[in-house]
Amino acid sequence: GEESGVNEVLFQGGYGSVFGFSLGASFSTRNLGGGGETLAVIGPNGAGKSTFLLTLADLIKPVQGEILFNEKSIKDWDELDYRRRIAFVFQDPLLMDMSVQDNIALGLKFRGVKEYQQPVIKWSKAMGVDSLLKRRAGQLSGGEAQRVSLARAFVLDPELLLMDEPFSAVDPQT
Repeated sequence: GEESGVNEVLFQGGYGSVFGFSLGASFSTRNLGGGGETLAVIGPNGAGKSTFLLTLADLIKPVQGEILFNEKSIKDWDELDYRRRIAFVFQDPLLMDMSVQDNIALGLKFRGVKEYQQPVIKWSKAMGVDSLLKRRAGQLSGGEAQRVSLARAFVLDPELLLMDEPFSAVDPQT
């Protein structure tokens, strides 16, 4: 299968200071099955897990090291093409000032998908927010907003789904 992985990534912050981490070992998904695999990044607070995920999403650029996606360095990917293959669910949901339905459909609309109604309904039901589709995002509880954020990511059927503590505001039964 195609390989994705990380090799000794280092980040440089503002004012010349170095922040983040260097991975003690590389990881590769070469030996994982054909998709549907889960890899968890765990560690104490401040260890750099969120920074690492932001780098995998190409939202932070490493100053050294290499990140491969489908056997190609993310430096060599067209940014838009790469980002259309991934989805990111942040710890704090980032929703637009529009209806729940429009928030869930947003990524599909950006990708030029015309028939988005069925996938939006499917994932809104799966996340338990189908009764909220007409509600404005600003009227949601923290847990509801997070479930909308999850539905917005899952509806894209991304090749790579990055999640940074996505269930922290969600009720346990969800």
